Amino acid sequence: MSGPKVVRIVTREELLAQSNAIAARLEEAVRRWEAAARAVGEVTDDELAHSRATQVRWMQELQADRFAAFNEGANREIAFLTSDAQRRREVAAARRADARLSRARAAQNAGVLLKALGEQKIDVEPILREALELARAGRGGSKAGNAALAAGFTLLGESGRMAVNTGSSSVATPAQHELAQRLAANTPDEKFADWKEAERVRLVTGEARADPRLDAVARQLEILVLLESPSEVRAKFETRLDDIVSAQAGAQRSMRLDTLGMELTRAVQEARQWLGLRTRLSVY
Repeated sequence: MSGPKVVRIVTREELLAQSNAIAARLEEAVRRWEAAARAVGEVTDDELAHSRATQVRWMQELQADRFAAFNEGANREIAFLTSDAQRRREVAAARRADARLSRARAAQNAGVLLKALGEQKIDVEPILREALELARAGRGGSKAGNAALAAGFTLLGESGRMAVNTGSSSVATPAQHELAQRLAANTPDEKFADWKEAERVRLVTGEARADPRLDAVARQLEILVLLESPSEVRAKFETRLDDIVSAQAGAQRSMRLDTLGMELTRAVQEARQWLGLRTRLSVY
């Protein structure tokens, strides 16, 4: 025969304490989701309002002493908010990584282009030169920088054709002058889309195609930024990525890229663990 069974009665105070702890976690999850969504810039007022309304709805269950319903619903909402914040970071990181690599490649191309224009003693409009200088420094608008590159390559190409025909250096044509003026208004040239498609897979350095590992590494770096990793850690990775982007293709560059990718993956994992720890500690 089995011995006597002990049945423990859970008091209302114990149930309330457990649910209050979950309520604190829910509040923190909502707050961090809002911060993450605003940081990546992809959230609407309706989404923010819906999140708070959902929180209120579950809190009403708690206030009515429906502890089981509250615990289940609140925990489900916490899991959703955590997952959705990560999804939003991934989407934003991909977009920001593309912009980062575009700026880096534009800076590299602008530097090579300015050097070539100088070596061939080609007359360059001041506004065009200024836009190229800004692009080389990684500054200025992307549209203006892309249009400046398109105009510069056009100017360089026409110089080559003119040198063959006349043996002389080139000066800006009226059409190029008009394009240079439009750069001040940050307006892309209508023909730039055609030029970009033709040049997209070829850097000035002669690289056959963009390495997809660069995109992956840049995304990891942007996720690290969005996870609020220490600035000094991010700065070291950013410097290394910029150096790799500007390096010539080859075995050494490939090895450096692989190493950076592995280190960034570990750094992102650690940043996510630290974020989770901070979230748990903040509710106590």
